[in-house]
Amino acid sequence: MYHAALTTLPEHDISIAVLSSGGSGIYNSIFASNILLEYIRAKGIIKEILPKKTFEPPLKVDMPSDLLAYSGLYGTVGKTVNLEIKNGEIDLPDLGFGSIPPQKYVYTGNGQFKNNDGNATISFDHPKNGTTYLKLNAYTDTPGLGQTVAVTYEYQKLDSDPLNQSTKTIWKHRNEKNYYSLDEKITSMLYLSKSLLAKNISVDINHGYASGTKIVDENKAVNVIEIPTLNGRDAFDLNFYNENHKEYLKIDGQSYISEDAIRPIYEGNDSFCIIPSGGQAVWYKIDDQSANRVMNVETPVSGGFAVYDADGIVVNFSKATSNHSVVLPEGGMIVFSGNEGDIFKINLMNK
Repeated sequence: MYHAALTTLPEHDISIAVLSSGGSGIYNSIFASNILLEYIRAKGIIKEILPKKTFEPPLKVDMPSDLLAYSGLYGTVGKTVNLEIKNGEIDLPDLGFGSIPPQKYVYTGNGQFKNNDGNATISFDHPKNGTTYLKLNAYTDTPGLGQTVAVTYEYQKLDSDPLNQSTKTIWKHRNEKNYYSLDEKITSMLYLSKSLLAKNISVDINHGYASGTKIVDENKAVNVIEIPTLNGRDAFDLNFYNENHKEYLKIDGQSYISEDAIRPIYEGNDSFCIIPSGGQAVWYKIDDQSANRVMNVETPVSGGFAVYDADGIVVNFSKATSNHSVVLPEGGMIVFSGNEGDIFKINLMNK
């Protein structure tokens, strides 16, 4: 989770680089900007630093009826939302990567809607590519770092894509299902949280979209999001396939297995887990037969395992803890990963 920002003033031969671990990359940019302001003031390049911008609650005015046409389906990478403009108001989900919480915006004139604090303004924009975007202009304050302003396209207006009944049936079955990563290297930090290894599929059956992608047929959905800069990055297609009566999902060349295809770990005292050809991880559920028992694992040097509780919180990640004994939590999951052919010797004991 490293971040870097380089800000430069070429006409003054001044640059600043900020490196950080954790947090968000925007912190680096805010930090760099505010240090630069202090520095160029000290150098006499500017006389003063402008005070933070303050805001008043918005004054709602009558909205032109033609703005009602902006109601409808919108999407960003990973999700779709239905937005309804009514009585000069619009409810929006969180914006700005969570920096602006979900709230109501009211019409204030000039095609703009503002939130109750007055620090966030949304409007609808039509660049030359012919797409309609939901545009955000927001000021945010970060304690210890200062204020920043960002203007971004948050959502893209989408057309509905009606599905035939057979396609609807198949995709409806996938709605809210989790698919778990099979290709992540065992030393990856993603194993510290089950949610980082899972892809949850959210299907909008009525409009023909799944997790922000447009459904093409029974097993494929493609990205249609074209949002400039941050909100358009990390786009993906969804490709489902079946092997040995198990459903898998492939995203950007990496495979995930459906939660429906994951079986409980063997409840006997002794068993083996072997990493198959191709080196993909092996997942197990923890059922009533294995819950609250102590699992001891003889683990190959190249391999490791992680155990998660019912809430997806890691109970033990052997590569991080070097601990190969753990009490299995009820309703949790286990994943073994390593190199092709690695053998894990598993022993389950009662406490």
